[in-house]
Amino acid sequence: MSNFIIADDNNLKIMRLKDLMMVDWDPILPGQSWDEGHTVNDIQEVLMILELDVYKYKSHLWRVYETPSGGVHAFLVSHKLPPTKAACQFAYSLKGDKRYIDIAWERQCWDVRISPKLFRPHDFVAKYIKDIGTGQYLIEHRTTMLMHDTYISKYAKYY
Repeated sequence: MSNFIIADDNNLKIMRLKDLMMVDWDPILPGQSWDEGHTVNDIQEVLMILELDVYKYKSHLWRVYETPSGGVHAFLVSHKLPPTKAACQFAYSLKGDKRYIDIAWERQCWDVRISPKLFRPHDFVAKYIKDIGTGQYLIEHRTTMLMHDTYISKYAKYY
């Protein structure tokens, strides 16, 4: 059985990840106020959060992508972690987007967009930044990320 499915949701392609945790961060932008969805200042803050995580948990390995909003999607590719209460608490502790985490809990999957948003001209999905940590990649997560990267590269012309 696959650990993900591809779904269509409001004209977007979505990967529904069963046990590959993805944490989403969106930065607070000028003129915005802090809320449950905007929890960090910038990408550098997220990278620091992840560096502290892998310092604390040597077995963790994160695959990190920049999103069009200047935010980050990071996948914990070293562990199987469905959206249990403990996993969601862990994502909150990393200052992840609370609304995203709550939806993951509700749907019992980690959703990640793999196609551009139609209403955003020249939108891209995500750009790979780097891997963080020294943990081991799980083979099933490597396969899932290969599928993810294949989808997002289809739209690479936008970045």
